Amino acid sequence: MPATVELTAHEAALLLECSPEYARRLARTGRLLARRAGTTWLINPTSLDNYRKGRAA
Repeated sequence: MPATVELTAHEAALLLECSPEYARRLARTGRLLARRAGTTWLINPTSLDNYRKGRAA
């Protein structure tokens, strides 16, 4: 089974055309499926795609 490549909040922000802080807020509030690795938020790319298309996490 292939591993999922997660995106950092900075990478997600570039795709969403928003600030990295806003991408981290989406992760913190559960609007994006994400996990913390130390101080870095790692965001699930499928969740990000669903959010961009207006679907819930």
